[in-house]
Amino acid sequence: MPFKKITPIATLLLLNGCQGDTEGTKETGDSNISDTASAVAIHTVLAEASDGGSISPAGEIEVEAGQTVTFELTPDEGHALASVSENCGGTLEGFQFTTEPIEDDCRVIALFAEEAPPEPAAYCSGTPAELLDVVVCDPDQNLDDWSQGRSYWTTDLRIPSGAILSLPFTSNAIGQAGFVEITNNMPGLNASGMFWHGWFSAIPGGDLVEDHSYCRSFSSNPNPDQLQWNQTKSEEWKCHLGTTEQTLYFNMEVRCFEKLSSICTPGERYPDDYYVGVWAMPTD
Repeated sequence: MPFKKITPIATLLLLNGCQGDTEGTKETGDSNISDTASAVAIHTVLAEASDGGSISPAGEIEVEAGQTVTFELTPDEGHALASVSENCGGTLEGFQFTTEPIEDDCRVIALFAEEAPPEPAAYCSGTPAELLDVVVCDPDQNLDDWSQGRSYWTTDLRIPSGAILSLPFTSNAIGQAGFVEITNNMPGLNASGMFWHGWFSAIPGGDLVEDHSYCRSFSSNPNPDQLQWNQTKSEEWKCHLGTTEQTLYFNMEVRCFEKLSSICTPGERYPDDYYVGVWAMPTD
């Protein structure tokens, strides 16, 4: 087949047409490049928490480039915030973590740990100043065998003349209940009008650990006399010693109580040493 001859005018029009298409494509491409450059970059911050607490907001958080994010870190009961593991950069203040301006995908992980139980107070510390000359407390003379689940027994426990005898113990019988039984090894106190008095307290010779009649006892002849306690929950018929480990005291004294007697001088203390037997142990 013979080739068709293209005239100079046709050639010129063809070339002009190609040139026009090329310029149009270039303009469209320039427009696309401009739109992409003006769009704001979005990054993802992954926020997580270990067991023992929470982080808010949590999960995958989309953040515009250059923006910061603040997270609230909340420990569960019995836990504490240990640290924050992250690669976003940022600052921890209290229970808030604020990232640096976000420039890339990154993560923030709040790490929590169980709180260590508080150290029990040193035995026989914290005696009220007004009772320093009255309270007798020996760290080695304690009721710890009882709180550890074994009975404690003595028949020759001396309450010094005119004194309050405080027996320390660690109340670590969580979930248990028990008793402290006092047996009188002396003649009764009826003739003197005085009373043996025993009670639980948080400090040597201090106030009742719980303002409850079952946390104290008065007897003119404790033979025997028994105080029941628990470390499970508060009950009507037992002295509640709380459900956490702590140092407590069982106190004993012999003196005249105005509300109980009219034949002795109120406040007067027994003039001689007074001896009792003590039996104490958990029952659960």
